[in-house]
Amino acid sequence: MKKHPDWVARFVKVLKLHEGEPFDWATHNCCTLSAELFEATTGQSSRAFFPDLSAKTKRESFRELVKFSKGGLVPAGDKMAEKFGMEKIPPLMAQRGDPVVADFDGEILMATVGFDGRSLVVITPKDGLTYLPVNYAIAAWRIT
Repeated sequence: MKKHPDWVARFVKVLKLHEGEPFDWATHNCCTLSAELFEATTGQSSRAFFPDLSAKTKRESFRELVKFSKGGLVPAGDKMAEKFGMEKIPPLMAQRGDPVVADFDGEILMATVGFDGRSLVVITPKDGLTYLPVNYAIAAWRIT
């Protein structure tokens, strides 16, 4: 999987679109943002591959995730990586635009390494669009 030549501008456009938007299980959650950032970074849509991203509650979201991957976000990321030909890498080796799974205060979230390379872009139920330290990543996949 290769990065789109104009991926940084596309990435920033997605972030600006979601600034200030509150978290919503059906429309604005960590998986929907990661899917949009993946498309901005690669030009490939992962939405058709992912399970129903419009669950209305945390319980519904987890149920769809388990049905899809037989587990949580890390197995879902592994399945996506296999589909798109991405290599699983140690989390601290993740670079700008790489998809990751992060642990934020015990909440496991899908995230993406920001274009600065030092932060993770994620949406949390409490904060909406926010940035976390890159060392919160617990799994990562490389987009070259």
